[in-house]
Amino acid sequence: MPDIVCEYRDFDLLVEVTLQAGQRQYESEGEPVSRHLGNHRRESGKEAYCLFIAPRISQGTLAHFFYLHRVNISYYQGTSTIIPLNLEDFQELLRKANDSDLRPNSEGLRSFLRQMSQRALECENEQIWFEEISTMVQSGLNGL
Repeated sequence: MPDIVCEYRDFDLLVEVTLQAGQRQYESEGEPVSRHLGNHRRESGKEAYCLFIAPRISQGTLAHFFYLHRVNISYYQGTSTIIPLNLEDFQELLRKANDSDLRPNSEGLRSFLRQMSQRALECENEQIWFEEISTMVQSGLNGL
């Protein structure tokens, strides 16, 4: 089961959190996170995203989630929209949302998740994608 499920009218957000690092992170989290997202999509019938949060995202985990954005796997109910965030960026995301004059809403969140996911399809590799995710977080939620 996912660690947290946030249900919205038109989509859901799964949040997976780990303290694992390095190769162990990839081995213990890579497949289960994808499976949890696929199972949730199957059971809910809704569009779903996943935030994967760790103190540091391992290279293997990052490469795996980047790849899953690009490949339609029926077992996972299509492409897996898993957005990796290191803990520092997640904390900054929350700070920016709290400090914003505009209150976050579900459509703003969905737009933000879609942007981060779309960049996985446009970036040349996982390192560039991960840097862009961090840049998007640092630049703020823009009316989330």
